[in-house]
Amino acid sequence: MTQQAGTLTPGTANGQANLTGTSSTWLSSAATLQSWPITIVAFGSRTSGTRQGQFGHIGATGFNTLWAGYDSASNDHYILNTNATANNNTATNGVWVSRIGWGSRHAIINGVSQSSNTLASIAQSSAIATTLGTQYRGLNYGFQETMVWDRVLSLSELDEVYTYLNARYGTTIPLQSSYTPAPTIVIIGDSNAAGRGDRGASDVNIPAEYLGAISGANVWADTSGGNLTGNAFETLSNTIAKTGFVGNHMLSDNITRPANYVGCESALCKEYLDSHGGVVWLNKHGVGGSYLDYVAAQTFWHHSKGGLTHSNGLRGIGIVGNNWWRSVAIHNAAGRRPDIKGIIVFVGGNDASDVSGVASAAFQDNLTEFYPALRAELGFPAAKILQARWHSGSVEPFTSVIRSASNSVVATTDNCQLIDMDGYELRGGGDTGHYSINGQIELGQDLAAML
Repeated sequence: MTQQAGTLTPGTANGQANLTGTSSTWLSSAATLQSWPITIVAFGSRTSGTRQGQFGHIGATGFNTLWAGYDSASNDHYILNTNATANNNTATNGVWVSRIGWGSRHAIINGVSQSSNTLASIAQSSAIATTLGTQYRGLNYGFQETMVWDRVLSLSELDEVYTYLNARYGTTIPLQSSYTPAPTIVIIGDSNAAGRGDRGASDVNIPAEYLGAISGANVWADTSGGNLTGNAFETLSNTIAKTGFVGNHMLSDNITRPANYVGCESALCKEYLDSHGGVVWLNKHGVGGSYLDYVAAQTFWHHSKGGLTHSNGLRGIGIVGNNWWRSVAIHNAAGRRPDIKGIIVFVGGNDASDVSGVASAAFQDNLTEFYPALRAELGFPAAKILQARWHSGSVEPFTSVIRSASNSVVATTDNCQLIDMDGYELRGGGDTGHYSINGQIELGQDLAAML
């Protein structure tokens, strides 16, 4: 590092050496990094109500490609990538983690996930020179250590970092492993993830045991009237009254869908609870019409394709990532941590329908790349994945290509299991890609057994 401006004063804190920088202190580095994925861990002591630059890219403004620190006199910790994420926190001695993934931008302060995390309004940058303290806001705190990774750390890796810091500096940063584990199921993908099982008039098609609230099952939902970004866990219910629709079982899909359809979620959660007892937590994000590959003007799940802004609403990784870390903050505030039992993925049907053949030709490579990125995004690099294989009876032109690719990826991906969808009843009436209410219920029952 090369000091570019300001003053550094050596001293001691927490039993170790430190350097206290002024409001204009910053140091440049020969290292270059992209704006994400990245994890920044800054440790030291600050004065409450002061501005503080922790780490960033070279530039006189924080609203460029990357900046992390305190940007106001009101104790707001920011992660800036053109726009801002602010978390009010008065911590004066501790560790500030800025974790930016393909679909999330998240702050963790003294081991506790923070609640507010908007996505960046820029696309991923090229590799740009980095700074300690920044040209925009000087170091301005008692700096002791900054660690940077050009990837997102998992929850267990963050625990390793906290363990090291606690031992070195005598701090008591809580480990994620000290929180109560919350058994969690994640469902993502297209309309089959959302569910297209017909409810029927007055819900006549839904068996009584799966109708209404499922006691012990908690679903990530939007309590403010929307159906895109969750803000709380609610008891899973396909009949709860929402603003303009019914049910909290279909977050992220078109707001008109829950009133007409259900998926596998109620059967899955009830059967899981019947087998395991206790409680279960569900993060479900299904978007009808979505692809794995980038297809213009369509929601897609691949993490890095398209060259779009971080916050672009077509990026499925942003839908699941942003919601996931908001839910982690809710868990941490209640003394819990998510414990993923399985990630259930429904992708491929729309890629099979792309008449150009481009999406299906890329499907195997896309899926191979996507699974490590998805696991990393959620902070569980070895989480079990259940991959739903597209139905053999589909009339889509590249069905066989998608099915073969799914077989290959599952066979070569650790802790990944194939869901053979051929055994589940289709809706009929010419629909060869969606499952009936009977098919959805049987699927949920089988998935519970797989977990």
